Amino acid sequence: MIRSFVFVLMGVLAMAAGFAGDAPAEGWTPRPIVTPGKGDSCVEPTEVMRRRHGEILLSAAEKGVSADAGTERHGLSGCVECHAARDGGGRVLPVDGDDQFCGSCHRFAAVSTNCFACHADRPEEKPAGIDAPASTADHTSFDELKKPFKTGPEVTRACLSCHTEAGKQLHQTTHWRWRFDNPRTGRELGKVNTINMFWGAVVSNHARCTSCHIGYGWKDDGFDFTAEENIDCLVCHDTTGTYKKFPTDAGHPPYVDKPFPEDGGRMWKAPDLGQVARKVGKTSRETCGACHFYGGGGDGVKHGDLDSSLIAATRALDVHMGKDGLDLSCADCHVSQGHRFSGSRYATTAKDTHGIDVPGRDDGSRATCESCHGTEPHRTNPHRPAVYEKLNGHVDKVACQTCHIPAFARGGVATKTRVDWSTAGRLGTDGRPIRTRNDQGRETYATDRGKSIWGENLARIRFNPGRILRQRRSSRIRWA
Repeated sequence: MIRSFVFVLMGVLAMAAGFAGDAPAEGWTPRPIVTPGKGDSCVEPTEVMRRRHGEILLSAAEKGVSADAGTERHGLSGCVECHAARDGGGRVLPVDGDDQFCGSCHRFAAVSTNCFACHADRPEEKPAGIDAPASTADHTSFDELKKPFKTGPEVTRACLSCHTEAGKQLHQTTHWRWRFDNPRTGRELGKVNTINMFWGAVVSNHARCTSCHIGYGWKDDGFDFTAEENIDCLVCHDTTGTYKKFPTDAGHPPYVDKPFPEDGGRMWKAPDLGQVARKVGKTSRETCGACHFYGGGGDGVKHGDLDSSLIAATRALDVHMGKDGLDLSCADCHVSQGHRFSGSRYATTAKDTHGIDVPGRDDGSRATCESCHGTEPHRTNPHRPAVYEKLNGHVDKVACQTCHIPAFARGGVATKTRVDWSTAGRLGTDGRPIRTRNDQGRETYATDRGKSIWGENLARIRFNPGRILRQRRSSRIRWA
């Protein structure tokens, strides 16, 4: 028995010795050739990285390391920067190639990797000795933008002199039309012809409502939707933080300093339109939020999930937009093609079966959780496989928001939950309209609107048809 065990042990050691040598034993798959990195050592000991690199990278991603945070200690882009090799012509090779750093090992171990479906598989190359700017154009050098501007449409005409197709693109978007033709039902939806439960309809107060339109001058039904100069380029592309539309001027900014409200409100400063035009850039959470955070007449009034707290959000508030998290902007998920942004509340994707929307390869028409996280987003755990199998099974029928957004209005900005129009019309003892506010400065009563109720950290309403039926049958329930 002992002799048999010794023979077996000698055979195993012999095979191990043959595998460990430079020339593999006949019949064995040769070990992968690993390209050495650029530095003297890795961020962790080699043995640790060999066994735990997948876990380390996943942990770094969960802590909010962005795709291009190359300076992060455990960021994937840092690994790519160090381990990417070049061919004989000096071109950078993808690290997931069959004979490259990541690809050679994964191919040897017959383990697939999906990291590079979204993340870059090679470092970005810049011309030697040139600090390449973020944009391909320096707007401060354009003669068309060096002159003074008196109105917003003048700026738009200057923009369109170079961006010749932008106006045509924008005229086809929901942002411009405020209408949406649902391809499934044939119904026309949108702000123009939809009664809003809080504020009635746009036609009841054009100049106030259209201060959030991406155009200039929509003050009545005579607005010209075909005029390209009516488009407001600056409201989405301002980077100075000085450009703001005046609340009651149908989309125009103030061209002279003036107060709002007129009876002693805060002074709205007229922006330097030329300076704003010369500093245009990509959209940001501030430019998107200028309308989407303040819709309905105030910060967080209408939605509860969109308010000013997202401008400097923490990861605890929003894992995607948190400054200490992924630090994404709105357009990172709501990607655009020809000024058309993905993700529509008029035609939502109830169930995304496509999965990851690879930038530059797919149509970019979706802004769903699955378009980034895939159709099996819960990572597996060898010690509890049944749990994660069940969680991934939930994705087929349960919305991600059901578990991952248990409450809203969590950033310290209250949202309006109810307007009791039946209480409108009350006047003060002096016969004048009444307006009262709470300790946070939120309007609680206004003569023209009635009573308003606000809330924070609100749980989602769970649909219970049995409870609703019982309520309707009860004579004690008053339906407003």
